[in-house]
Amino acid sequence: MSVSNGKVLLSSLFNKLVEIRDQKCSVLMNQHAQIHLQLYVHHLKSEARRGSEQTFAAYNKLRAYVYRVALTLHYLSERDPDASELSEQTALNAIIVMRFFVASMKRTYQTAALNHTEENARRVLDKVRRSGGGATQQAIKQDLRRTVGDNVENILKALEDTGWLVKTKEGRAFNYSIS
Repeated sequence: MSVSNGKVLLSSLFNKLVEIRDQKCSVLMNQHAQIHLQLYVHHLKSEARRGSEQTFAAYNKLRAYVYRVALTLHYLSERDPDASELSEQTALNAIIVMRFFVASMKRTYQTAALNHTEENARRVLDKVRRSGGGATQQAIKQDLRRTVGDNVENILKALEDTGWLVKTKEGRAFNYSIS
């Protein structure tokens, strides 16, 4: 069984990065690449300030990785990475990779950061979404009575008032859909 070219390439890349990790060295960076990365780090810092304590720490960790990801992509994409500058395209690719990690972090902390009422609202929204956008009030109440309890009507009203749900009357019943 032969080793794939991709595995060999990544293995040599990570070995090279570990090898130079503690060495003082610098990689030249295109001015446009530097601006993109600095702006993205600033964006992450701003997002960290707006979030909870948990997300604040996660954003700070992600900020620390922006330049590491850019360097990794630089070594992966350049034929002679020590002699060439980190390009604008590599910086943009690093930002794309970082957006993936930010989205994963947000999904992780979204549920953990919700209070009881917000969690119940999320359950109601999920039920409407699963129903294909035409859930009746009765069906929502029936399916969520054990988890949400008698508060379904208040949550439906709040979600309607904030624009998350649209309420339409069909015959005698009211249907809810995602707006």
